[in-house]
Amino acid sequence: METNIALAFLIRGNYVESAKYYDRALEKLGVSKAISGFTQAHGMASIMLGLIKHIYFIYFPTKKKMAPTDSDNRYARYINNRNLAKAVFDGKGYLFDVVREVGYFRKFDLSKSQVFFDHYCSNIMLFSAGGVSLKIGRKVLNDALGAIESGERRFNLGGFHMFRMAEMSVSGNWHNEFNEEIINLSLKVGDTYSAAAYQLHAGHMHIGLGNFDTVERSLKCLLDIAISYNDEHARCDFYEIRGILLLCKKDPEKALDDINANILLMEKLGQDTRKVTFLGMKIQAETLQNRLRDAEKSLEQTKNLVKKVSKISLIPFMYSHYAMGGLLLHIAKLEKAIDQNDKKTIPLNRKQALKGAKDALKTAKKYAPIITKACRLKGKIHWLSNNQKQAFKWYRRSIKKGERLGARPELSRTYFEVGKRLLEPQAKYQLLNGISAEEYLENARVMFKDMNLQWDLEQLEKATNDDQIHITLTEKPNGDSLR
Repeated sequence: METNIALAFLIRGNYVESAKYYDRALEKLGVSKAISGFTQAHGMASIMLGLIKHIYFIYFPTKKKMAPTDSDNRYARYINNRNLAKAVFDGKGYLFDVVREVGYFRKFDLSKSQVFFDHYCSNIMLFSAGGVSLKIGRKVLNDALGAIESGERRFNLGGFHMFRMAEMSVSGNWHNEFNEEIINLSLKVGDTYSAAAYQLHAGHMHIGLGNFDTVERSLKCLLDIAISYNDEHARCDFYEIRGILLLCKKDPEKALDDINANILLMEKLGQDTRKVTFLGMKIQAETLQNRLRDAEKSLEQTKNLVKKVSKISLIPFMYSHYAMGGLLLHIAKLEKAIDQNDKKTIPLNRKQALKGAKDALKTAKKYAPIITKACRLKGKIHWLSNNQKQAFKWYRRSIKKGERLGARPELSRTYFEVGKRLLEPQAKYQLLNGISAEEYLENARVMFKDMNLQWDLEQLEKATNDDQIHITLTEKPNGDSLR
């Protein structure tokens, strides 16, 4: 009875209740409850070492691994589903549960069971999406591929491809991939979780790439799943991806409709960790609207929620929106103070902006979609602080990261920013990486048009028509080049 109820809640996207019922089912099988906080902390190092050993020696040839029985598969299925649910609303608890269960799972041959194969693949989520180690996450992915290619057993690969897409998105290993057949593989076995999550992570990646047509296709599919299966998880993912897309296109009014809908949904489902995501998006939207007081209130609300759930419970892609929201708000406050020549608040706002940039860049090491923008904003802070050398250093990093990823929306905005700065009268440099301001602005213009980024095109036209910077390079005094 408990497992049927737990599965129903899982399919509906009510992860808090699903985890509760799976825990009850596991207790009936003789599995103890989560160990105490003291024991968790005391044994974490040794247990984590055991988990890493499990990852690195999964095919260790000198020790025969057992084929799981039906009872083992049932137990593992309950754990897998419980952990999938818990990963969304309790990252810390999820981590502790995974590491304390490794002693059980490492006894079995993952190639003999779909359930154990899926469990091993879930370590991709822990290490890559969870921000523990991208290197180990890649190792898990490669070993799972080895099990698939061995041909010993045919697996349903819907879950594997969901975890693989998560790894691709967070690590920056981006490709122009969106496969509806993979979504159907998951739906074929009733796995709406993997079907929706595959599109969530694909959506993050394709927005980063500027493939907005692909994102629109995914949104239609997500909405179909949400309606057909009455799945709150898919509905939440739909609102998240559409909200991020609207923020990317600088349409904060429409974005706020989706953001507020998701905040209400998270409150209904009791998912505070994921609520942090949408509050962070709300800070960004309100800052774009220049509603800085409202954005400050949202920032304070989010800060208190992060303290409540603890930062360790927030996987990087959830935390990233909060980090970027705070950074954007502090930069907006710094610009306002400079415009008003408010010498009393400029130093404090600069300090807060630099602190926000440090947090965003630290997060970006574990979540690639924000790295291009975070580097550009760090450069902007230095420009506003009259430190042009440091500003162009960070602009150069933004270009390098953006070009490597193929992050067209943010890369084009960095081109625009660099071109605009090089043309300003106080600019000490004429070139960056051997490229002139006019070339950067033209590159930005072409990319904005290609992606139909109308807001950005309007900003570019406004900037290049501004009397302060509308001068040719030949009219500027001689300056240096940064390479």
